[in-house]
Amino acid sequence: MSIARQDSDPLLHPIVAEVVYVYGIRIPNAEAALLTRRVITMSLFLLFVQAIISIVQVLSLGQYYSLSSAALCMVVPMCGYFGAKWRNKMLLSGFAFCNCMTCVGTPVLVVVMITFTEFLRTEFPTVCPPGEKLPLWPDDMTDPVINGKPATCDSIQDLLDGMSTVYAIIIPLAIVSTAVAALSCTWGWRLTTMPYFVQPKYATDMNNAPVATTTFLRPDQVSYAGNVYGQGERKEKYVPDIV
Repeated sequence: MSIARQDSDPLLHPIVAEVVYVYGIRIPNAEAALLTRRVITMSLFLLFVQAIISIVQVLSLGQYYSLSSAALCMVVPMCGYFGAKWRNKMLLSGFAFCNCMTCVGTPVLVVVMITFTEFLRTEFPTVCPPGEKLPLWPDDMTDPVINGKPATCDSIQDLLDGMSTVYAIIIPLAIVSTAVAALSCTWGWRLTTMPYFVQPKYATDMNNAPVATTTFLRPDQVSYAGNVYGQGERKEKYVPDIV
């Protein structure tokens, strides 16, 4: 079976979409261009924030060990950046999945932290009765540490006294982090699941890669020449041109 196209019918010609350039990437699809811009911008923002946090931890607090965790934290936004820029579904899916997990996990961690802190505040008079320097932990419990040192009654009291300030910092940050993760998760999955969003394996220049567009036709707009095959039999399909 072959399909003949009527040159007189403009609907049978490939549709050439307006090309939009996003961070130097040629994207002939308005929705994909918008999502690509959002994902790349969000990824750059997350990389910038993580870099600032790492610099503050090293210069102000002397926490050089935080550089290793910072490098791991930068993997996710880098997946988003290169996934959107290279139109790589694997990288972008990892970016979206990790942000979806962050969106769910961050509120859970905050609730667990608040619950444990308030439980410790309630049990503090029992664990540290007046005059005691060391907490009276149950025999089957491993002695906890605070800032790398065994917990004492004084250090636990200082920790509880400072939790109001911690709440004032952690809770707003958790809200912002959850919102950012939710947006990244949504934009990433939408871009990944778009029919347009494919990675051409035959192109070496990603910025000038050809893009296939699809023309949707009604049955009366297609002319068939030759035999028409029955249901379940193999048929050839018209493949739109590359523009």
